[in-house]
Amino acid sequence: MCATMRRVSPRGCRSRCGSTGRNSPASPPPALLIHGKDDRVVSYENTLLLLAHIPDSRAVLLNRCGHWVMIEHAEEFNRLVADFVAVY
Repeated sequence: MCATMRRVSPRGCRSRCGSTGRNSPASPPPALLIHGKDDRVVSYENTLLLLAHIPDSRAVLLNRCGHWVMIEHAEEFNRLVADFVAVY
């Protein structure tokens, strides 16, 4: 499985989604980054890099956890996501 990140111009995003509210390109949506510290596919340093570059972001590094955070630590993952979504 591969994830691709790309930059979209604010004008292009508004024209596609019509967003001008809180989560408009001028005010990016909050981000929750959850990463397994023992991930051998993607290094957790990538999460720290994203954390430094995404405004209003929060990172959680889980010990004794590899690439499949949502499976290896399902209860904690679900709690973190539910708490995050409840606030936003």
